[in-house]
Amino acid sequence: MSLGGAKITDTPTLQSALTDHTGFVTGVPGLQVIDEVQRAGEPLVLAIKHAMDRSDQPGQFLLAGSTRFLDNPGLTESLAGRLLIQDLLPFSQGEICGRRERFLSDAMGDPLAVRAYLPQPLNRDEYLDRICLGGYPEPLSIDHPGTRIRWFDSYVRAVVDRDLREMARVREPAAADQVLRSCAALTGQEFNTVTLSQRAGRSRATVDRYVRLLEAAFLVHRLPPYTRNDLTRAAAGDFCRQRDPQTSLLGGRAAPPLTLPHHRQGRSRPHHRTSGWHDHRPGIKGGPQREQRRL
Repeated sequence: MSLGGAKITDTPTLQSALTDHTGFVTGVPGLQVIDEVQRAGEPLVLAIKHAMDRSDQPGQFLLAGSTRFLDNPGLTESLAGRLLIQDLLPFSQGEICGRRERFLSDAMGDPLAVRAYLPQPLNRDEYLDRICLGGYPEPLSIDHPGTRIRWFDSYVRAVVDRDLREMARVREPAAADQVLRSCAALTGQEFNTVTLSQRAGRSRATVDRYVRLLEAAFLVHRLPPYTRNDLTRAAAGDFCRQRDPQTSLLGGRAAPPLTLPHHRQGRSRPHHRTSGWHDHRPGIKGGPQREQRRL
């Protein structure tokens, strides 16, 4: 199979996708990979739909984006029935350590095998270090803690200031940032719009709107509760979670770096006290969440 690709991040490629969207999607034979497809908007999505209507060959396009672009309020075409959606999560602990994880398959297929699992020899500081590291690829390659913090802050600022503006003409980036930090402070708790609006100092309608946008930008995730039956699950409330563990640290205020004890000097990872750790905000989770759609 031949493979063609385009990344809509530079001005010439974006202009090509906007001005000649039909030629953009039909100019390359075989599977076409288009990254940051959300930047070209509905004209490109309609051109992709028409290209698929002309051929029933599966696997014509692989679309990727740093936001769930089909949730854009200004988009009228959903491509329903023409695509498969796969959200790519941050790296798991097994992927970071280079270890194949089998917990879910063992728990569902061979529960007795789970009993043979050995506990991880980690103390509380080391667990917190892993939370601060996050699961995005780019920060994992940064050794200096301060540089990693600045990377996280820059990523969040870019998502709020650029991606959300492109999605829904957000006029108050500060409000979106307040809602994001309020969600981070309530991570692991039941999702409650009233509580979020009080913490963020915004109306419930504003909070609802920004939470949906933050979900589409892969920063916030509402996790359904685990219950014994579907009826109970439908009646229970979702839990407020972050897509990456690093994001949960946004709920605290910024603090200067702590001094490392002598026995931990020279380590590349920052030291944090484990009691009252929300007083520190090392940053936010890294690396753009990528959504891939195989059509």
